[in-house]
Amino acid sequence: MASAESAEPKALTHHQLPQAWVVAAFTHLGLLAVCVSAVCTLQPPTFSRRRWMALALLALAALAQAAIWRGRAALSSSGKCLTALLAGVALSLSYDPQIANWPGVGEKLPAWLSGLNPSLATVGVVWAGVCGAIYLGAFHTHQRGRHPAPYVWTVLATAALIMLGGVATYVALSRVYEIDSLSLGLLVSQAVQYGWLLAVVLGLSGRIGVGATMPVYLALTVLLALARNLHGGGQG
Repeated sequence: MASAESAEPKALTHHQLPQAWVVAAFTHLGLLAVCVSAVCTLQPPTFSRRRWMALALLALAALAQAAIWRGRAALSSSGKCLTALLAGVALSLSYDPQIANWPGVGEKLPAWLSGLNPSLATVGVVWAGVCGAIYLGAFHTHQRGRHPAPYVWTVLATAALIMLGGVATYVALSRVYEIDSLSLGLLVSQAVQYGWLLAVVLGLSGRIGVGATMPVYLALTVLLALARNLHGGGQG
């Protein structure tokens, strides 16, 4: 039976601290790639002004929370959920630039991958997901005073249910109708990306090397995307 002392989290050692900062910095790079993609993408005419207004209010609320409570907000359940929501919004705004249009890269993509329309945001999600998973696996249990990440398993379970539902629907309906398997691939790809990104953000928000910076640049991304669409002729 383990003792109470061994069950308590140990603080990061002198050698682990810079490693945590480096992995956190790489995770930020992946998230910033999603942010750049969101700002570069011009939204379709169906993206109404009411939706932009709601997203702008969400971004302003996140900036106000970060300014008032600073790092404490990022460690709270509400702060983590708000940060994850902003990450999901940034990903939902991301479509360009498409990897298929990159010189020297697009023609080398396999047909199945090209059909999923991967973009810079896709690369950012994979990069941030891998680095974030490494961070949580290596350093999460060593931080004193850490708070549990809310709704991580709920997010992952929801993504899994969406994928299972999509596969079941495809198998059932493909016997009656002609259904392109590409639509199933897009559904699974989106479920994996959103589930992976949101779970990592919920786990990392407020940690060493992350702090309250994540909700700030995610909120600024939404506001910059609004300005980009107004300037670029999109539906602002």
